[in-house]
Amino acid sequence: MNFAPAANSEGIWLDSNVYLEVDDPETIIDLSSLDVRINGIYVVQSGVIQGNNIGSVTADGTGGYNVQINPALNFAPGLATVNIDVLNNDENPLSYAYSFTCSATSGWSITDSLGLARSGHTATVLNDGRVLIAGGRELYFTGGPPPFVVYDSCEIFDPVANTWSAAASLSAPRTYHQAVLLNDGTVLVMAGVGEMGMIAECEIYDPVMDTWSVGGSLNEARIWSSSVLLNDGRVFISGGVGVEGPWLAMSSVEIYTPSAMGGYWSNTHGNMSIEREEHTATLMADGRVLMAGGNDNMQNYLSSCDIYDPVSNSWSTTGNLNIGKWIFTTTLLPGGKLLATAVEQWDECEVYDPGTDSWSITGAMNEPTSWAEAVSLPDGKVMVVGGSSYVGTEPRCEIYDPISGTWTDAESLSQGRVGHTVTLLNDGRLLVVGGEYTGYDEFGDYFTSPLDSCEIYE
Repeated sequence: MNFAPAANSEGIWLDSNVYLEVDDPETIIDLSSLDVRINGIYVVQSGVIQGNNIGSVTADGTGGYNVQINPALNFAPGLATVNIDVLNNDENPLSYAYSFTCSATSGWSITDSLGLARSGHTATVLNDGRVLIAGGRELYFTGGPPPFVVYDSCEIFDPVANTWSAAASLSAPRTYHQAVLLNDGTVLVMAGVGEMGMIAECEIYDPVMDTWSVGGSLNEARIWSSSVLLNDGRVFISGGVGVEGPWLAMSSVEIYTPSAMGGYWSNTHGNMSIEREEHTATLMADGRVLMAGGNDNMQNYLSSCDIYDPVSNSWSTTGNLNIGKWIFTTTLLPGGKLLATAVEQWDECEVYDPGTDSWSITGAMNEPTSWAEAVSLPDGKVMVVGGSSYVGTEPRCEIYDPISGTWTDAESLSQGRVGHTVTLLNDGRLLVVGGEYTGYDEFGDYFTSPLDSCEIYE
């Protein structure tokens, strides 16, 4: 009897299947007795796939058998051994051991689903490594005006067990809000909109007690704003759309100062140079905050940028983007520069150099999208995940290398999504949560469907 690898002869990768073939026309094996162990861990025992592993045993029609198993959950990269034991038609035990080097490659896999399908939520990594998902909305329709259901529910992801559990609910439903982890380990949720309109009241989540408390009120309710945690522990929120007028963009900026009494909000000295919504705010290496792009009240894509200095409580303008952008991302790169991603109309990306106060064009994305999410990877590269193009939501992912200034395609998500979140877990993996899938049906009607699915990249 002969066992031999039928594929992946140079090794077995964590994100792919293992194929082993027994090819002996004179021998009939007893599949009910099949045992397969990887590094001593059973993945098939007495013909039964163990745990969450995916596997099957099938005849190939020529007297041979294929054993297909997925060892991704059972061992790490390095030297590994497969042990296979099975009885043949003479009831003689047949054994085979195969050693190989397992190498890890990157890819997406489906993980546990949310309790509720949602988009427009926030995702915050807690100090213990868990992830808090707060609020969001459900938007489901095909043609016509959509129903709009906003959530107060929250969920927590455990990256060790890869499972979700319910958390205490917000005091009021909200979506298009912001969330920031404070220095004391609590989470501040601010701004957003509910079923009754925009929300000025803020809330603070205590992950130890699993409770929410009052976090002071913004001076101006707003949505589609941008926020960052300042180096001194205060929270900065800028621009967005306010309640005054017919959904006008705002230039005002507020800062939250934590206190034992729940904290308070105050306006900065002066405002941004122009009203902005759907812009970006990025904490730079020197502690200042850069506001870039966005949309103004005339629906113009902005190229202008502002810088706020929290030490002097002062504003200054800086170099403009080469191309006006909104619904894009900016990400801090190693060395202190910033990357601004493309949007679906233009594939150009830009890099901001704080030393020269200027933007320069860098490598173009292969297929740019709007409404995408970007995250810094542990190796200093940047991954852009999902988003929307002219044809609907995209599953595409691309990785930017700041050394070469180029983009490469990464493995795509299982499905396109917008309104999702992408979070870097403490173990270096990425967690993508929820969102919605949009497109056009066979009759040409636009549709959107909320997602409860989640994916992990490793």
